[in-house]
Amino acid sequence: LGWSFNEGWNPGLNDAESFFAADPQGYFIGFLNGEPIGCMSAVAYDDNYGFLGFYIVREEYRGKGYGIKIWNEAISYLGDRIIGLDGVVSQQSNYMKSGFHSDYTTCRYTWKNRKIELKEDSQSVTLVSFNDVSLDEFIEYDGNMFPAPRKNFLIKWCSNPEGMCRVATKNNVIVGYIVARKTNNGYKIGPLFSDNRDIAILLIQAISSILPEQTTLFLDIPDYNNELKDFIQEYELQPVFETARMYKNGTPKINYPQNV
Repeated sequence: LGWSFNEGWNPGLNDAESFFAADPQGYFIGFLNGEPIGCMSAVAYDDNYGFLGFYIVREEYRGKGYGIKIWNEAISYLGDRIIGLDGVVSQQSNYMKSGFHSDYTTCRYTWKNRKIELKEDSQSVTLVSFNDVSLDEFIEYDGNMFPAPRKNFLIKWCSNPEGMCRVATKNNVIVGYIVARKTNNGYKIGPLFSDNRDIAILLIQAISSILPEQTTLFLDIPDYNNELKDFIQEYELQPVFETARMYKNGTPKINYPQNV
């Protein structure tokens, strides 16, 4: 994760444990004369879906063909699965040359936390912790918005000692959840899944009410989600950077309208 901090990606402090739990084999490091010079993750969630990330070559070794060797190994590892990645603007054309297509755009926003009082919700939604709900029901709910089952990942991700998870239920049925994990610079929110906009706001408020004022928060919002535009304006969220969610070997079926 140290290299990703240097790239300004600001991952969660314990993110690596969750991805390793999902797939202990999907990590590649390039060595030159015994020295690590590049890396990439290729997490196979199941036989149908995988995701690429942490594609980094140390700056002094870039442009020399080392990175593509790591890339090819990662692509080969995932095989015929649908493969996803988040491509920065400058690299999207290169990913397209490798057979990827853009599905949607995501903008990362940041803002300073405002201490707020969590209000009663008119929809009679109850907020509980991850350990207070059925794991099977939680995995099923997550599967409506994520392309593959990820039980081992979720157990680690939602039980992160440097983070927090809140689950929204209504009549004992899960209607949303949010995870915020600590980074080197504040807290990063994700996932944030909910049945509608009001529940999403309630979940954000739940996290906000726990953290100190002026804590730096980050949230990735896809362009198909128009439900949070008023939240962006009210809380004065500032855009940080933009990526495209790109896929190869097809496009997974995801319930986009609920993925807020």
